[in-house]
Amino acid sequence: ANMTPRRGGFVIGATTASNFKPVYD
Repeated sequence: ANMTPRRGGFVIGATTASNFKPVYD
């Protein structure tokens, strides 16, 4: 997952979703 902050707190949600995608799936 990309840990580079681009849109403030949005990066946290994006990285979390990317890292836990198998869990969400």
